[in-house]
Amino acid sequence: RSTLFPYTTLFRSPRTVRALRCGPHAENPSLCRHQCHSRILPHRLLDGDQIIAMCALEMLSTGQLANNSVVVTVMSNKGLDTALANAGIQVFRTPVGDRHVVEEMRKRNIVLGGEQSGHLLFLDSSTTGDGIIAALKVLEMMCRRNRPLSVLAEVMQKLPQITRNVKVQRKVPVERLPEFSARLAEIERSLGNAGRILFRYSGTESLARITIEGPDQVQIRGYAQELEQVLLQEIAHSDT
Repeated sequence: RSTLFPYTTLFRSPRTVRALRCGPHAENPSLCRHQCHSRILPHRLLDGDQIIAMCALEMLSTGQLANNSVVVTVMSNKGLDTALANAGIQVFRTPVGDRHVVEEMRKRNIVLGGEQSGHLLFLDSSTTGDGIIAALKVLEMMCRRNRPLSVLAEVMQKLPQITRNVKVQRKVPVERLPEFSARLAEIERSLGNAGRILFRYSGTESLARITIEGPDQVQIRGYAQELEQVLLQEIAHSDT
């Protein structure tokens, strides 16, 4: 009750309540990007990276961002790093999973973190991820700034990102896939600082996940398709 009480007045404004749509599990809010006029324009959903960028900059301006840092996972878009680095905010990355994010936040005394999926953590308000708290934080920011979500979201420009979930027969360690590793390194050199590649096996499914970010959507899509083909061919011919 004490946590939610300061936010209750936010729901009196029709233009703010329209911005919130909670999913079936409530912990991940969907925030709609729109103009907040009398009619609702076609919306775009903001992901966790964009919400973290907005909240981090807002908390920095109000002196609430502990250690001027946030914690995200390896899946977060490189555009988040760029947006926050320009403001002097440090970004720490962890393996996928909110458990890893929370551990890193507590270790470094950081209050803001989360995942691209929208699972957000505000440890100054709650000990775990809470979609209602996250949504209220954003609504509070909209009211304080008197700006629609569409304008606030402009603080971050997402880098084009492609993820391919590849069904594999076996999860062969990447060090035992020399052709795939070599091509992976070549593409990383080609992208340079303008992009990045993340390769990992799913912990629960027979999948390999290939994620590539870069300035050219067509180019990174081609890279992802090529890596998928090389991976499958080499796994098929590898020793068990």
